Amino acid sequence: MDTAQLVATIVGSGGGGAVLLVLARGLVQRLNGSATREKMRNSDLKSQRDDLYQRLLDAQHSADVESRRRRAAQEHAAELRSMLLEHGIPHQRLPEWPSHHPSQLPPRDE
Repeated sequence: MDTAQLVATIVGSGGGGAVLLVLARGLVQRLNGSATREKMRNSDLKSQRDDLYQRLLDAQHSADVESRRRRAAQEHAAELRSMLLEHGIPHQRLPEWPSHHPSQLPPRDE
């Protein structure tokens, strides 16, 4: 068996044909520029992903801030209500506590 046959046998039996096929495709992509285009596209997708993730973090932060402010306002209103009751204002004269049932909330702006 000469060297060429030996190499062909080793490459064929070891799955080397698949490796050579992948290497050949990579070389063709590199030569015709599609590898560079794909790399640029992947880079653009990564920056889009990063931008969207940052927007998500910003939205979560805004929601957390709004939630903390709303809870502080609710606590303050509850304290004021308690103070009115302690100072002799009848319960019937106080406005009703607002409902937070979803059907009674104003629609969201989208």
